[in-house]
Amino acid sequence: MDDEEKKLHDKINMIRMNFLHLVYRLGQSLDESAVAQVLYRLALAEGTRNSKTTRLFSLDTAFQTAKKLEEDGKEEIDFSCTILVIGRTGVGKSATINSIFGEDKVPTDAFRPATSMVRVTTGIVDSVKLRVIDTPGLRPSVMEQRTNRKFLSSVKKFMKKFPPDIIFYVDRMDTCSRDTNNLP
Repeated sequence: MDDEEKKLHDKINMIRMNFLHLVYRLGQSLDESAVAQVLYRLALAEGTRNSKTTRLFSLDTAFQTAKKLEEDGKEEIDFSCTILVIGRTGVGKSATINSIFGEDKVPTDAFRPATSMVRVTTGIVDSVKLRVIDTPGLRPSVMEQRTNRKFLSSVKKFMKKFPPDIIFYVDRMDTCSRDTNNLP
């Protein structure tokens, strides 16, 4: 193995350990489909073609190491996630953000829009650094399409600065509206 291959191997092993640590912290197992897919893709990126039993043994060992690190509480997970929250006005985007953090991080109002401009809220949930982009509500009226375009333009600027890993589209499921076709 030359120096370049060793660097790649070490980098992927570090990513793999962080991922397994996160998997354990979130109460998942190696048998979960999404977990298996990520591990498979890491193996492909590394270019290894080891036998399945060798890979399983090393993954088991790595998962046990991640479990021990978690139980000892010695190592923080170097992982962050950016979430964009978007949706119509008054559907609970800010309340959803407060729910994610488990505390009141952003103001809410049941009777009028609480978010008038795009803003970023940060915090830590289960040792994972979260950055949440809160957006003003989209208006369903055709007369307010200019306002929607202005909001979406500012959202686009924030997305360039903080590319989202996850996009939440929040909407109400308990009301029926014929204006939904008017959203940009």
